[in-house]
Amino acid sequence: MTNEEIIRAKKQVEKIKILEKKLAAKKEYLMNKVHLCFDEGKTDTTQAEDYILNYFWQHAYENYIDGGCMSNDLVAIEHRFLYESSFFAKLFVDYKIDKDGAALDFGCGSAKYTEFFAKNFKKVIGVDISESTIEKHKQNNKLDNVEYICANILDCKIKEKFDFIYDGGIFTYIKDDLLVKEIIKKLTSMLKNKNSIFLVKESIAEHKRIDYKSINYIAYYRTIKDYSNFINWDEVKINHVKQLEWFRKYCNIYPEKLDEFYKNPLCIDKIVPNYNKNGLSSCFLVVKGN
Repeated sequence: MTNEEIIRAKKQVEKIKILEKKLAAKKEYLMNKVHLCFDEGKTDTTQAEDYILNYFWQHAYENYIDGGCMSNDLVAIEHRFLYESSFFAKLFVDYKIDKDGAALDFGCGSAKYTEFFAKNFKKVIGVDISESTIEKHKQNNKLDNVEYICANILDCKIKEKFDFIYDGGIFTYIKDDLLVKEIIKKLTSMLKNKNSIFLVKESIAEHKRIDYKSINYIAYYRTIKDYSNFINWDEVKINHVKQLEWFRKYCNIYPEKLDEFYKNPLCIDKIVPNYNKNGLSSCFLVVKGN
């Protein structure tokens, strides 16, 4: 570069710095304006909430390795998968689920569980509303027994009956209770028989429903009692892997427990309850077919 080019570059950089400050101030103003509107609660913001949610899910896996949990923490992602896949494996045995049948992964996201289910069932269908995510899975899919569909489950034309259906937390992002009830009704109708299982995994509130609203993220945390209005479950199981911070602290003091975890991920169930005194934050609802 010549001296003149360096000087021009310096001037441009300084102009960009000024612009960045102005944009940062504008961004903060707009975010505060939206958040005050949400917190005030005087306006019906349902349409805006739907837009924010749709935008989030269309871009979740561009911003996060694990878009469903909004995480780029590779250790946490690994621990969560080891725990939950072990939970599924035990559930398949406990409920004697027919592995020669089919499974539906509703809200398949990153497809890591879709691929896990493919090792346990003859056929697996992964459904998600994110066009980019499903297109990526279709291009990268190397499993003959896996099919991916981009659709809203109510508009989905799947006629097959399933031995196992998994909801990985979709209802937390649906505001309307009647819509949740309608989706649950459709999914349970897709179970093959009384030996089939619909497994609902949802983040929950302890005492009363909490509607979390921000310009970047929307979530509706219902209570176990709220879900009892929609679902007749066979049993409720706490998903302790959602409280990984306690497990990490514990393993920092007792590092040998991490070795135990890799041998038996479900050991978290005996550790976390001793430290998490704030109630549930996630659970599995096990629903049996008719």
